[in-house]
Amino acid sequence: MNCVKRIFARNLLAVTIYTSVVHMLAVYLNLTVLDSPLAAQTLFKAGKVITMAGDPLSPGMVLVNEGKIVSVGSALDQGNARLVDLGDAAVLMPGLVNAYSQAGLSGAVRDEVTKEVTATYKVDLGIDWNSQSMKRALTNGITTACLTPGTENVFAGIASTVKTAKSNAAVLQNDGALVANLNTDPTRRNQARQRPDSIYLRIPTNRMGVVWVMRSSFDMAQRNEHDESLAPLRQVIAGERPFFIVSRTFADIETMYTLAEEFGFKSILVGGQESNLVLSKIAELKTDVILTPVPTGVTSGEERTEICLNRAGKLAEHGIRFCLSGDDLLAEARFAYRHGLNSQQALAAVTLAPAQILAIQERVGSIEPGKDADFIVLNGEPLELTSRVMKVIVDGELVFDVDGASR
Repeated sequence: MNCVKRIFARNLLAVTIYTSVVHMLAVYLNLTVLDSPLAAQTLFKAGKVITMAGDPLSPGMVLVNEGKIVSVGSALDQGNARLVDLGDAAVLMPGLVNAYSQAGLSGAVRDEVTKEVTATYKVDLGIDWNSQSMKRALTNGITTACLTPGTENVFAGIASTVKTAKSNAAVLQNDGALVANLNTDPTRRNQARQRPDSIYLRIPTNRMGVVWVMRSSFDMAQRNEHDESLAPLRQVIAGERPFFIVSRTFADIETMYTLAEEFGFKSILVGGQESNLVLSKIAELKTDVILTPVPTGVTSGEERTEICLNRAGKLAEHGIRFCLSGDDLLAEARFAYRHGLNSQQALAAVTLAPAQILAIQERVGSIEPGKDADFIVLNGEPLELTSRVMKVIVDGELVFDVDGASR
């Protein structure tokens, strides 16, 4: 009988403790839920806010709630929001958007080289969020990047657009543009005369072979509707999937248009080193252009392309929508500003324009109510060479601080 009483007493004590813990937890959770809307509100104040949606605000304020922009103005009511005063010398602007990047992708992930056509290959599962290239992009102010396969294949695979600061909502598009290469890069590994057991005993081995592979692949995609490996090509033809074509020389760009006319697709030109020689065609067909960096200190660019320091300015003069890309977008914007673009065009080319080309402008690219609270804070005007990225804020959270307080 005493044994039964002891067991009962122990169980009663356990139930009592359990009930008390559950009660306290419920009270805590209830308080947390009640307080979270107020705790989540933050009012950022800076000497200048460049919104890319209108004239700059001096001074400027941005109210953020749960990672989204609530309101923007010169004088906002703080209310219950936490005030973050960045200082009178601080310039706050949208996070930079890189529309063509391989940050976080190792060589093995970047290029699937087992075949010349890997249209269904996706890079998103191989992203190294802790890589130096991803961290460097973030510290350079790049908060959003379209990660693309490399240039070793004719059809390289599917791009993925992500936030460079990993979070629960890091991937904006995991099934984005099909990326193809209309250049000589896919010929680098291949040889016509090699060991018969090598995967590189194959075409293309020259520029003509690259064009043949692209044309024949589109033809096969149309003829065989059940070939799932070519499904992205059919989607491109139907206008259901964006299409990046990496081309540099004016001859390759013109070939791109020949193939587009033959198969009825619309593409986005990436690279565009000699786009200044094909301006009329680009403008006529309203092709978006993602410019890759202009090399300096050499007499010719990749594939012996002609150097033009004012490519961006030429595109702007012809009313062509374009953006800049590269590991250091502010440096690219400053370079373009000094060789033909005005300040508004240069800043748009690394913020709103790439967001529009990637069709993610509803979330990033400018500081407007309803968009993601992705900002960078500089200690001076963005296009001044002496200005530095001091802080990076993604979804309303500080993810990089030059003073060392980073996530």
